[in-house]
Amino acid sequence: MVLALLLIAILLPALAVVLYSRVDQAAPADVIVLLGAGLEPGDRPSRAMARRVRHVAGLLQRGLASHVICSGGTGAGRSRSEAAVCGEILQGQGVPADAILLEEGSHSTEENARFSQALIEARGWQRVILVSDGYHLLRARWLFERIGQPVLTSPAPDPPLTWHVAYVLREVAAFYWLGLRFLLNIPELLLQVNAGGAVAASAAMPRSRVGRTGAKVRNPRRPRRA
Repeated sequence: MVLALLLIAILLPALAVVLYSRVDQAAPADVIVLLGAGLEPGDRPSRAMARRVRHVAGLLQRGLASHVICSGGTGAGRSRSEAAVCGEILQGQGVPADAILLEEGSHSTEENARFSQALIEARGWQRVILVSDGYHLLRARWLFERIGQPVLTSPAPDPPLTWHVAYVLREVAAFYWLGLRFLLNIPELLLQVNAGGAVAASAAMPRSRVGRTGAKVRNPRRPRRA
């Protein structure tokens, strides 16, 4: 009985994640928000980053938006932000520099939402397309809309099947963790691994700032969280 309940508790949200990952709501909008993915050693774009950027370039070429916000900070052991690498790739694919905004302060999906919303509101934009891997979009949409930012979601192509299964299961765990946090009103925690391998948790502090141009949001370097 317990095993059956456990399977249901895993499979039902996993099914919801998979089904929503097939939904593409792309339609004319003011801006596209591209959620960053981790960088490889040498600050090279990961496969997930490359998939997402190609998808966004296609949406821009279709004329669905005139601007894109690349959202993602600088991870541990990296010298560049995910947003900066994203913007560089987009420019290489013909997207004008003045159409790209960099949000370089976020290190979690929650921060992606909060910091991107600041840029969206500053420009009076209303309609937003949110791009990430499909398995990520149900949770990402929840976090954006929880702070009052409606979005249309558009998934990048799926990763290889074995990785896709692992990511879906990670999303299920993330949903339960977020549900518990919100229920108990626990602030976002940042897990930081020190040189000795010990893990310490500290409450997230709003240390980001918007640059004078309004085009960048920066935050201190720390590990990337989902």
